[in-house]
Amino acid sequence: MCLVLSMTVSGMSARTRPRGAGGTPSLPSAPLASTRPAQSEGSPQQGPWHVAEAKIRFPVVVGNSWVGPTDLFLADLKPAGGKGLTFDPNTKCARLAGLQKDQDDNPPKASWGDALFEVKPAYLWFTCTPVQGTVTVLADGTKIAEWQSGKYSNSRKRKVQIPPGTRHLQLTTNCSVIREAGFVVNPPSAAHAVICVPGMDPTLLTPLVYSLQGRRVGCRVLWAHPAEPMEILFDSSSGEREFLIYLVEQGGNAQRLDWTPQAGLIHECRYLKEYSPAVRTLPEFQSLWKKSDFIAGKILELEALRDRLPFRPWQTDARSYLNATAAPLALSRYVGFFRIAVGGEYQFHLMARAAADLAVDGKLVLHLSAWEATRLASTKHDRFNLHKIIALKLDPGAHRLEIYQYCGNGNFDVSLGWKPPWEDSPVIMGRVYQPFEPVAPCRTDPPQDRDGGVRASFAWDQGDVGTLVQCMAPRPAEDILVRRLTAQISGSTPEAVCTWRFDDGQVAQGDSVQHVFLRPGVRTVTLDVLDKAGGKVLASATGRIHLHVPWRWPENHPFARVEADLLRRVKEFATVTPIADLLNVHVWACRDPRGSLCRVASQTLVKRSGEVIAGVSPEQLVRLGAAIQDSPHQQYDAAERFLRAAMDKAPSGSAIRSEAALALADLLTGSLAKPADALALLDGIQGAVSQPPPSGPQVPDQGAYLSRQTRRVRAEAMLYLGQIDQARQILVQLAGKTAELSEAERIQTEAALRSVRRWTEEPVGSDDADNAMAAIGGLLEKHPLLRLDQAVLEAGVLARLARKEYTRAFLLASQAMMMQPDDLSRRRLLLGQVRAMAGLGQLDEARKIYKALNEQFPYSEETVRARQAIVDAATSRPGQSS
Repeated sequence: MCLVLSMTVSGMSARTRPRGAGGTPSLPSAPLASTRPAQSEGSPQQGPWHVAEAKIRFPVVVGNSWVGPTDLFLADLKPAGGKGLTFDPNTKCARLAGLQKDQDDNPPKASWGDALFEVKPAYLWFTCTPVQGTVTVLADGTKIAEWQSGKYSNSRKRKVQIPPGTRHLQLTTNCSVIREAGFVVNPPSAAHAVICVPGMDPTLLTPLVYSLQGRRVGCRVLWAHPAEPMEILFDSSSGEREFLIYLVEQGGNAQRLDWTPQAGLIHECRYLKEYSPAVRTLPEFQSLWKKSDFIAGKILELEALRDRLPFRPWQTDARSYLNATAAPLALSRYVGFFRIAVGGEYQFHLMARAAADLAVDGKLVLHLSAWEATRLASTKHDRFNLHKIIALKLDPGAHRLEIYQYCGNGNFDVSLGWKPPWEDSPVIMGRVYQPFEPVAPCRTDPPQDRDGGVRASFAWDQGDVGTLVQCMAPRPAEDILVRRLTAQISGSTPEAVCTWRFDDGQVAQGDSVQHVFLRPGVRTVTLDVLDKAGGKVLASATGRIHLHVPWRWPENHPFARVEADLLRRVKEFATVTPIADLLNVHVWACRDPRGSLCRVASQTLVKRSGEVIAGVSPEQLVRLGAAIQDSPHQQYDAAERFLRAAMDKAPSGSAIRSEAALALADLLTGSLAKPADALALLDGIQGAVSQPPPSGPQVPDQGAYLSRQTRRVRAEAMLYLGQIDQARQILVQLAGKTAELSEAERIQTEAALRSVRRWTEEPVGSDDADNAMAAIGGLLEKHPLLRLDQAVLEAGVLARLARKEYTRAFLLASQAMMMQPDDLSRRRLLLGQVRAMAGLGQLDEARKIYKALNEQFPYSEETVRARQAIVDAATSRPGQSS
């Protein structure tokens, strides 16, 4: 088993980078570590092996992409020059001095100020938070950074490394205010690394961290789980950048150093199987915490602000946060360490569902009950009035912060804001200001073998590309995910060729490849390193990867981002792609029934119908048959085959068998022109006992629902057979009345029909045809007797034509002709038949119908349009004359 190494310069894995909604930022990302050791700039070279028990180690390089509190403020230093900037020692802010301000307290855009400061060798970085303007930083006259900021709420803290030997640093700005401007002297006390362990279970491994000089430092495992990246925090307070992480099996002689990270904001979530609303105190919460069944995730955060979990509790059956009641109780704990330079009264604003506690420096300072949380959430005020507020007097220095959140039914909302003494309004803690002690990200280089041989491993970048199933509710879809995998090879392999094999049958080559996984779960990936193309295998690594999309806003994961990649895999769909994967692609593709992907997926499933019928459940066959029947690609024979197979596989008398029979009868009537066969099929299931399906959602009063659908389909079949009086009796029973529509209902119906005619006018928009069909379906569901109305029938023909369901349009027009329409309706129905035959490419039949139309109504508008439809069809089909 290979856990994948997911290291970027940002040092954050999939559970660390994604952020919740509400404008929360993502941590910066960067390319994965290089596949060739020689190309990994700054990597520690193979040196002494410090741990005899370890067979593998990972070189890591501490990065600089972190932000944190300022150690030495410019407001506490004496400028060496400059003018136009004033520094407030109480708020540590810099402002433009002596300028006329507008009503929004903003200086004129053309106003600038600057300040010059001496730099000591201990000053490592310069940092500040600009607000509404531009900040330029110069080291001995050379520009090293320029930052532009938008509005106050979008301001972010910036940091730049001071070049060695710098004597003076100059700050030039037109910002209305600059916050936290100063120098960072102390490096982060903790670093964060993410590694993979080929062929090992990370939960059974103990990491040992050494500097290149052989000095051991403390470390803790942040997260370890099979088939997921292993995340480690270690002591980086010495300022060294290069370390070695050794992995030894648990139970050995390795002793853990007494070290606890005092940095960052760590979020951990656990689940219980039962919801207990009796929790009212922090001790009760802590008691539940110890009894938790499993840990859903543990990550580093930038701020306590989210309404979805940044990870998915894959141990549950809940595929979406919309049905997260499969694990009804979530316990979240945030533990953070922050530092302030100015003492005074700080307000903390806490919002959570359904209850929460806030502790500072080990003391409980705020309790938010479930009742208070509900009351605040229902208050119609600004967003900070939704929070419970506590004011604390804090001394300058470091402090520990803890949030204990208790929630159920998928409500993971939490928000922690604060208001420093010099601010007029609160801000999210960690957004405008960066009070939390920083954790430095690491770049992890390819693993090294103790024996010095060639070792293969790989990393994946868990970005935000993929889909979320809540987009599809209530469709039974699963997530589709995109991952970029990068080979990581140690040893001398200058001409090596990397070959990737995936468990869905795809094979790819390259140091770095991007793959679309058609379903979530634990998937197997194999990397073979060959000495040359088609040569012998030098090293191989097989990894099991846990794939999932975090629970966040669905618009972050549009299906269009993966659709193009799927279209490039058409050949795989026809041969090696597993049927389960292909079915999931088809469900997603059916969101656009007229799209290329839907057509390709449908055709492939039809070609592989034998595998489909043998390998899927009756429920899936019914859904597939109904989807193909409803698509404009007119693969009605295949839909019939799937539905008959579903009837054969379903238990006798079961609800799913009845649903398959109803779908098949509807297909036989409206698409295959076999209404007599449909009636015979309905007679065969008459009186069958409707039993709940073995799986899937239950339909309320399922027997009544199936009975109503059976009568509706029977009436349709009778209408196609010309048995209008018998069909009318059934429709009257469905409607429950024989009276005409009321005046209000008549007006609503006429308005709906006008909309249908507008939606079906050419050129038809992308969603207009579907909207037209939905409008007609709504009318017939509410008023079944409208099935006999000529205007509704004409609208139905137009909607079918707009959806390019030409066979159904022709049959519906033929059925309407049996009801003795007036001349206007007859002309429109004949025109519909001509357009349907022309759309099917049956021009001879179209000409016959046109001839009859021309003989009866030679100078009508419909006759002219029918002739033009034939001409257009012949023009678009070379070899056929009009």
